[in-house]
Amino acid sequence: MLQTLFARAAHSQKKEHKFYDAKAIEIVKQLDYDFSKAEKDAAMSSGVIARTILLDQMVGAFLEGHPDATVVNIACGLDTWVYRLDNGQVRWYNLDLPEGSTSGGVF
Repeated sequence: MLQTLFARAAHSQKKEHKFYDAKAIEIVKQLDYDFSKAEKDAAMSSGVIARTILLDQMVGAFLEGHPDATVVNIACGLDTWVYRLDNGQVRWYNLDLPEGSTSGGVF
């Protein structure tokens, strides 16, 4: 969860970023955490970046046609989509399990 947050924050601070995630940057700066391992995992970071670009495009396109939609983001973790895609009309619900909970594969 922290690695995906870090990957979005790091990508956003690059000159050639494809998206800008100010909230991810803000959260990472506030955390007292050693991200040195995350910095070295280029494959994971690349996957996070590709997924973020694709989902931002898909959700953004949907919201263009349905600006007053309701979005339910299940298993959101530390997703920050609402901060990047909020159009002022969308109702956005982030849902996740409480800290320390496991689903055991059953919903």
